[in-house]
Formats: sequence, structure tokens, C-alpha cells
Amino acid sequence: EFTHGKRTIAIPGTLLISAIGVMADVGRSVTMDLKAPGNLVYIVGETRPELGGSHYYERIKARGGQVPVVDFSRARKLMQHLASASAKGLVRSIHDCSEGGLGVALAEMCLAGGLGANLFLSDVAWRGREKRNDFILFSESHSRFVVEVEGRHRKAFERAMKGSVVRLAGCVTEHPILKIFGIKGEGCVEAAVASLKTAWQGPLQSV
Repeated sequence: EFTHGKRTIAIPGTLLISAIGVMADVGRSVTMDLKAPGNLVYIVGETRPELGGSHYYERIKARGGQVPVVDFSRARKLMQHLASASAKGLVRSIHDCSEGGLGVALAEMCLAGGLGANLFLSDVAWRGREKRNDFILFSESHSRFVVEVEGRHRKAFERAMKGSVVRLAGCVTEHPILKIFGIKGEGCVEAAVASLKTAWQGPLQSV
């Protein structure tokens, strides 16, 4: 809560759950910013039509839908595989898919690294009847990550992730443009990273 001029701004009461771990070597930490053109982009985890309560549904004023459900045993195995791959130096960057889903996660990675990316929705692991571009982009299914991997580590990374759902779905590009191709190969998003940054900062600048 804070005051701006004569206006007081407060967010609703919100439950916050934090997890803290001990990292023996902070130099081995992996950040979310994309690192280098030509690197591969993997989507780890399965996407389902879970948009109930999502930011996307709020924006388009949609109601109903399935809320995200956590598969604890599958999630734990996936986290263990990712931790192992990271410890082996196979992961260059990683970001979770949370509010806004896959589309927002990848956009944030482009913003942080100042690089572009190509993503093919047809290669994202999907589990559901109605397969739609917007559902894949903005579903908020849990236990999903966008992972950047160097091409020379492709086979090693896929071996490390064996037993979890992992799909190669794109690549990092030198030109700072985010391009997303739909389930039929059609272009559905093409946005300059600079324009994404302006949209992201806009609400803060208007306060």
C-alpha cells in the first residue's frame, strides 16, 4: 500500500507462499534471460486447457473453465530431472510458466536477454480435446518451464529429462523479435521485444 499524491493505492489481501533453499555454489545459478542466438528452446511439462481463473480469461472477460490441477508425483519427478540437468551445466536459462502462461514466460525471457525467439505451438505437448493457439499460449497449467539449451547439449539434456514430458519447440534468435507460429504453422504472434517492453512498463509509468 502506498500514497501517490492524494491517491492511496492498495492491493487486495494476498496469500504469499515462499520457498527458500540453500545453494552451495551461487555461481551455478541459472537465470531466466535468454543467452545466445541459435540455442534451443524446450517446453518442459504438459499443457492442458486449464484457463479457469487465468489472467487471459480475466482479460477477455470469460467465465468458467478448468482451474489448474497439480500432479504432485509427476511434478516432483520433473523438478528432480530439471535440477539434475541444471547441475550438469546443460541449462542456459529457465523460466516457469505461471500467470499468463507460456506466452508471457517466453516474452519475459526475451525482455530479460534482449534477444528474440521463434516458438512453434504445434510442438508443445498438449493434453486436451480442443487444441487452440490461445489455449496453448495462455493456459496456466502447473509444473511447466521454458528452458534454453545449447545445441551441443541437446542429446544430453533430453537424456537427463527422460521420464518427464519435454518438447523441443523453438530457438533463440539474434533479432529481438518474438515470433510464435500456430498449430497449423500459421504466424499468430510477431512482436518486437521493444514493443513488449513498452507494454510491460506502461502500467508502472502511468501510476
